[in-house]
Amino acid sequence: MPKTIRVKLGKHFKVAVQYKDVVSFENELNNKGLDFYLNSKEEPSQCSLVSYYLSEKDRPAVDDLLVENQIVANYETFQFADLSDQKNFMGLYFKVVGVFIVLLVLLKVVEAVVNP
Repeated sequence: MPKTIRVKLGKHFKVAVQYKDVVSFENELNNKGLDFYLNSKEEPSQCSLVSYYLSEKDRPAVDDLLVENQIVANYETFQFADLSDQKNFMGLYFKVVGVFIVLLVLLKVVEAVVNP
């Protein structure tokens, strides 16, 4: 099942494995029948990390595989900000700015009345 581009095009996550563990990691992936995609254009050196794209549905199996074989890997996932928190912050920001502007206008009006 190796080098399946469908994995990269579908819902996936990325795992970076040390070069020394590449052979055992790929062997275990093949033994378990897990699809993965490896970008063969990247030429890894002996001190670098090799990135694998794996299907999101296989995440628990990959976690178990890494623990069982004591392979150190880095997960490269993208976390998206919760937009509702940003909306709440922006609402608070506009309220504070609005109060500040109203106070400035009120001060100008009071100054105009006191000093005609």
